[in-house]
Amino acid sequence: MYCPRCGQQQISDKVSFCARCGLPLKAELVVDNDQQIKQEKRALKRTMIEVTLMMVTAFNLLIFLIVYGATTLPHLTNRGFLWMWLSFVAASLATGALGAVNLV
Repeated sequence: MYCPRCGQQQISDKVSFCARCGLPLKAELVVDNDQQIKQEKRALKRTMIEVTLMMVTAFNLLIFLIVYGATTLPHLTNRGFLWMWLSFVAASLATGALGAVNLV
């Protein structure tokens, strides 16, 4: 058996601590450590997804405000502009809802 921290080969598989660095070498501790690392990686990945969704939501809302203010407000009676405006609203709300669901 080798120490996962320093790589020192151990005298026996029954030792409890590494002779070089002192790391506990019990199997259940190593398994728990591996599971904790996996959980931390999953949490980090989830956080990155949540942040990305929030950034996309903010970007969509910014585009919505620009498009709404610059183009659709004076031409809201035109169906093309109305549908474009509604599509931006729907995309913003859908992305925001997805981000909010992932935060909960």
